[in-house]
Amino acid sequence: MIIGGVVAAMLIAGGGYFAYNHFVGSKEAPAQQEEVTTTTTESENPTNEPTAQPASDAKALTTAAISELKSASTAQQGIDKLNQAIAKGGKESVEALYTLAQLYGRVYSDKAVLANVEKLLPKDTKKAHELNEKAVALDNTFYPSLYELGCDYMAGDARGAVDRDIDKAKEYFTQGIKYAQQANDTQLAERFEIRLSSLE
Repeated sequence: MIIGGVVAAMLIAGGGYFAYNHFVGSKEAPAQQEEVTTTTTESENPTNEPTAQPASDAKALTTAAISELKSASTAQQGIDKLNQAIAKGGKESVEALYTLAQLYGRVYSDKAVLANVEKLLPKDTKKAHELNEKAVALDNTFYPSLYELGCDYMAGDARGAVDRDIDKAKEYFTQGIKYAQQANDTQLAERFEIRLSSLE
């Protein structure tokens, strides 16, 4: 019983961020995707105000960022693109929030990427938690972040983001499993089920 609890705590602390690889990391990013920009002539924009870009640019920026994070020489550009995507706001930016949370939490699935950002971003599990909270505030159906928030509250000190709160953990897992099932994400839905059953 005690051994099972220790193993579960280790999984939460070290491997709970598996959802990143499954939800975002498994999507192959194009090797070279340029940032989408819109240019206008002075006659089209007489005030020289910046031209608003569509919200979908946040997704393009996130995709490009994930590709750039894979190389040490472009990792900083990848981080910058994630921040640009987040600055655009709205539901289109939730994947950027989630990805940046993975980097701050040092639990991104690709260890090479973690090595690339080691000197660029400090490890900050509280910041990771805040970014996941922002993602859920923008889109309460974004189940990868719901999963991570639930794991944070389930693990407590083991993750170092928040105090242990089983009721909150259950709440996040219960919300998230519904959306994972609706998305036919059987793998992550199963992980939600495992977490919920361990809290019974």
